[in-house]
Amino acid sequence: MSSNAKHLYARLPALDGAEPPPVCPICSSAQVPPESDDGLPPPEQWVYTCNGAYIQPDDDGGERAWEPYDFCGRIPTIKALAWVRDLCRADPVLSDAAAELARAVRDAPPYPLGAEAPLLLGLPPVAGERAPEACPVCCAKTSLVSPRFHHYACGGAIWVTSTRPGPAGGQVPTAWGGYQPCARPPLSELLHALKERGEPWSDVLQRCEEAMAAARSTQEASG
Repeated sequence: MSSNAKHLYARLPALDGAEPPPVCPICSSAQVPPESDDGLPPPEQWVYTCNGAYIQPDDDGGERAWEPYDFCGRIPTIKALAWVRDLCRADPVLSDAAAELARAVRDAPPYPLGAEAPLLLGLPPVAGERAPEACPVCCAKTSLVSPRFHHYACGGAIWVTSTRPGPAGGQVPTAWGGYQPCARPPLSELLHALKERGEPWSDVLQRCEEAMAAARSTQEASG
């Protein structure tokens, strides 16, 4: 999948053996009909118009369970805010920031965080011949390099989006773009991405950012 800078994505929940729901469990987008004119998606993929997807991986002839595969790209702001609220609540230092968000999304239920954070963030475009050695979002180190892709330990990946002829033949990269989103985005980056969605949440997110910055400053001062 490709991802845009500052674009939020969400993991689809596990199904515990059940069949995928008819609409995306995150944003309620409809399913893309299987076996469409171009042959995609195949029957073993359950894909929604938001890009979220489940697949049935091959398990040597046994009963195949559906597993989350691709991410929802249309997260409702209220759900994203509630997830950020719960992430703040999980850190005692950020209790004031969590309180700001809790007042804004008091009607939103808690969302299970599980072992992995539910929110991911698209990697920004980068100019130059070389991809960054660390994830531009969370600074995770490189895990895998191939001629056109650069993968990071956070799950994020960047790929070549434009090239120019090289002096010795072949093509030299001139720009890179996000391919897989970062799975470890800092809370500050999530807040910034949500602020870019504009009103009616800008003021709340600004107060949350200020509360977060104050908490971090107090923590650093106390040493």
